[in-house]
Amino acid sequence: MVTIKPNAEALEILNSVEDLELLFIVSKLVITESDINGLDLDSGSILVEKYDHVECERCRKYFEEKDIVKISLEEEHNICVTCNEIIK
Repeated sequence: MVTIKPNAEALEILNSVEDLELLFIVSKLVITESDINGLDLDSGSILVEKYDHVECERCRKYFEEKDIVKISLEEEHNICVTCNEIIK
């Protein structure tokens, strides 16, 4: 999980980009105005933490349990909702 507290200029840039989680290749991205205990940069602060949830066995991103579909082939697999739609 990545948490970002951007300055005004960086926030404007981030807001202009669609699907930041895909761009950053992370399972969870939070943009906040609150202070964070992360690395301070010229453009703001960033904190990277382990996102301890269920891994999709297809795309390898992590999701909350409610966003995982259990499918059974020869054995049970954890697949995210998006991947489940793709493989149907």
